[in-house]
Amino acid sequence: YQLQLNGVNNGAALAGNGGALSFGNKTTTGTYTVIATNTTTSCAVQMPGSVAVVTHPQPTVSLNVSPYQNVYPGLTTTIAATAANGTAPYTYSWFRGNQSITNNGNTYSVNVTNMGSYRVVATDANGCTVQSQVTTIADSANNKLFIYPSPNDGRFNVVYYNAGNSTIERTVAVFSAKGEKVYYNKFTINQPYHVVQIDLRRNGAGVYYVVLGDGSGAKLKTGEVLVR
Repeated sequence: YQLQLNGVNNGAALAGNGGALSFGNKTTTGTYTVIATNTTTSCAVQMPGSVAVVTHPQPTVSLNVSPYQNVYPGLTTTIAATAANGTAPYTYSWFRGNQSITNNGNTYSVNVTNMGSYRVVATDANGCTVQSQVTTIADSANNKLFIYPSPNDGRFNVVYYNAGNSTIERTVAVFSAKGEKVYYNKFTINQPYHVVQIDLRRNGAGVYYVVLGDGSGAKLKTGEVLVR
């Protein structure tokens, strides 16, 4: 049995064994047929049927980050996946590290709460897949005390940079304009930015003063926030 591609012998002939024969995987585009030859009489005949192999182009995908590769509190950046060279439409599977994340589109927003290394797997209409490069959104060192949004309805965030990602204790105290302590929290952080969510809605409108302290409460940074 001789396999032919577009009427030309393709590979070596195989001897019949009374069962199915395998000519192996074929990736060259064209029409494949088989010629059967009787080894005694040398009589040859083309067997019925044929297989057409179509090779789809391999898609490509790349990641682009805009406008920031490094973020700090208040900044949000966007990772955009762009697939090409395959057959549209494309679908995208997103990963942060080795963990799959829920996002079906071709863009993903990143801030200080979800920094990390990202990649995507793009699949085109023919089921061909390709993986992007890995892009990393990292922290941006900033010794400012971030309090946002301000003004607000009583709910806001307090964030400060933790150099070296060491495990340390911090305190946050909030005082009213009269000097009354209306909020206090002691917490442990082990990442570049730790977001403390504060709710002062029951305390009413006004200007409040925020004091960030170390584990013993010694003052490190201060700021103010307007509650309307």
